[in-house]
Amino acid sequence: MKEIIYKIRSYSESVEVLDQLQAGYRIILDIENVERTEAQRVIDFLCGGIYIIKGQIQQINSFTYLCLPVGDINIDDDQ
Repeated sequence: MKEIIYKIRSYSESVEVLDQLQAGYRIILDIENVERTEAQRVIDFLCGGIYIIKGQIQQINSFTYLCLPVGDINIDDDQ
């Protein structure tokens, strides 16, 4: 499975992240450079889109998320 690392700088870039998830890529998302309120909009948008495509999202740390497309390995709290 291919992975892409995104360092998001604005909400408008979140559509591209979702497009890549739909194409089957794993996404490592870094939102450190996004204003807090805009970062929350990005995560809310992605959570909704990931739900629709039956993918998964897991917070790695305060600014990093792992987004998985449908059919990828389940995220487990023990990992």
